[in-house]
Amino acid sequence: ASNVCTPNYIVLSDPITKPNVVTNSRTQELWEKVRETPNTTLVVPISWFYLIQGDSELAERTLFFDDSGLEGWTKNISPTRARGYLPLTAYKALAFAGYLDFKRINIIGIDNSMFRTVAVDFENRIIQYPNHFFERGAVTTDISGAYPKGINDYFRDMSLCFASLASYFVGLPIVNLDGESLVDCFPKDNSSLLLETKGI
Repeated sequence: ASNVCTPNYIVLSDPITKPNVVTNSRTQELWEKVRETPNTTLVVPISWFYLIQGDSELAERTLFFDDSGLEGWTKNISPTRARGYLPLTAYKALAFAGYLDFKRINIIGIDNSMFRTVAVDFENRIIQYPNHFFERGAVTTDISGAYPKGINDYFRDMSLCFASLASYFVGLPIVNLDGESLVDCFPKDNSSLLLETKGI
């Protein structure tokens, strides 16, 4: 994506994207891109502090946030305190954008549509097929262990993803640029110049 635009900020929080954890080619490529964009500020969990501090180039351009969760106990979305919303990285990026007090926050691709590629096989295992816009490195995964009560557990989790957006982020000036997105708690706008950029 760096040939389309260079981001001002990159928010990371997934454990498999830690700088010292290279579990696949996509993670390795991510950190290569991060290093190729020295003007981009990294925003990562405070638990990554010692990993980042060991690299002076990264340390100079990194901001840290409190990634502890108090889901159900607080309505907080400030990155300076424990969050109340679900721990999805996209949601942490929204919280950070809100903290920076942007006048408008455009989103695209936050549609919570992973369920479109889920299946239950003959052994009643819940199988998640690749569901991202990119194909390379995508894998089919048995996710039954994460949902011990079965498919109803899975869809309850998906429902909470939508509910978390509607409950915590509706006060922010968020505009959804994806007219076909299933997220219905923000106004949609398909007239943005960002959509005219080649490759989007």
